[in-house]
Amino acid sequence: MAGSSKEREEEWRELIFDAYNRCIEQGAAVSEITIKRICEEAHISKPTFYRYFDNKEDMAIWVCRRAIDAGFTQIGRTCTWFVGLYRTCLEFLRYKAYFSAAPKGPSNGMVGDALFDYKRDVLMETLTKYRRERIDSVAAFQIEAFLVSS
Repeated sequence: MAGSSKEREEEWRELIFDAYNRCIEQGAAVSEITIKRICEEAHISKPTFYRYFDNKEDMAIWVCRRAIDAGFTQIGRTCTWFVGLYRTCLEFLRYKAYFSAAPKGPSNGMVGDALFDYKRDVLMETLTKYRRERIDSVAAFQIEAFLVSS
């Protein structure tokens, strides 16, 4: 593993998440996969796992943010809606086993809340910083409604 420390950290996170994804591909339910099993599949120690993730929910947030960052965060900044959503979908497909098995919907607790807040922050930053839009109460409501429906 080469590159900057941030790149190395991402490589380790990807290696660990790939092990988690393989457990799912082997037929294990998300709720049944333990940190111990992920570590065995990744050929790493538990301290190595905990250096990069706090728990399985933290892994879920990481992979979702990674997919969102692949395109969604660039909409209105460096690409169109179509291109941004396409890039995001490609990244979600990369981890299709996980996303097929992961809990769905707004009841997804900590993961759902973290991603909702992250997407809202990205949209607000894009609109205010990159598009120089003023966000009034109507626009804020529309953003919230869009996020709830997506």
